[in-house]
Formats: sequence, structure tokens, C-alpha cells
Amino acid sequence: MRLRSTSSVLLIFLVLLLTGAYLLEGPDFYKGLLDRFDRSESELSFGEIVFQNGTEIKVEIADSSKERSQGLSNRDSLDQNHGLLFIYENKAKHQYWMKDMRFSLDFIWIDDNEIVDITENVPPEDPPKSDYFAKTPVNRVLEVNAGFVKEHNIKIGDRLDIHIPIE
Repeated sequence: MRLRSTSSVLLIFLVLLLTGAYLLEGPDFYKGLLDRFDRSESELSFGEIVFQNGTEIKVEIADSSKERSQGLSNRDSLDQNHGLLFIYENKAKHQYWMKDMRFSLDFIWIDDNEIVDITENVPPEDPPKSDYFAKTPVNRVLEVNAGFVKEHNIKIGDRLDIHIPIE
């Protein structure tokens, strides 16, 4: 009986503590609390993509809203034959911009494992003036260094072999 009353007191204390924090900090308190459980940059997942023509690249995986929002912003460069693969649960015309970018990119728009659109040589813009999106809904977007598409003869309709870790 004593254990049950101690548990009840602790539960009431926890509820009061969280309610007080909410009243002091507002709704952002819970968002900040949940963000602590989000992956940090050092915990990003990595994968590999093999293009139809045999070209292989290493990719960082951006599959949370926080990672997708950050993208490659504020980085000085991207290694050769590397990219950032954005993964979405739903297919849509996902919109991109070049805010806080320091180098140009090629966007490869992917529906499942097929390239359905390509946007080449997208320059940095700060403040951003242009929005970029595929002509058709996609569930993956690959950002690579500008010139990659031309250098490796990547084409719309090419199929990709995408290797991503399962969590």
C-alpha cells in the first residue's frame, strides 16, 4: 500500500512540474523537450546510392523534419561523390530553396527508385528568391554538388539502387 501511495505522489508531482513548466515557458517547452530526443548531426544515418550507369555515391539521410529543414545550409562544401538524400513518407511536390547555402547544387527528384525530374546548377541565394520543386510528386530528393548530373550523365527515367539503414 505504501508503494502505491508513493507512486501516486510522484506521478502528481511530475504532472504539476510539467504543468508549471508549460505555464512558464508556453507551448515551446514541449517542443524543446521533444527536440532533445531528435537525432543530432553526428547521429545522422548514412547510406549509398548506385545509379543505373554504375556511379556510386555516399549519402547522408535526412528523414526527420528537423534534418530536412536544416539540409545542407551553413556548410562550406559537400565532398565529391557525396549527397544528401531527403526521404518523405508521402509523395508530394516538396519545395526547396537555397537559404543559407554557400555552394551550388543539382537536385535529383526521385519517385520511389526512379528519377522523375532534375534541376541543375541551383545557385545559393540569401535571402532566397526562388523556390524549386519537381514537376510530379516525389518521396525522395537527392542534393549533390552542381555539375554532378552532367559529369555522370544522369538522366530522367534512370533507376536507382538505394541502400539506406533500417532503424
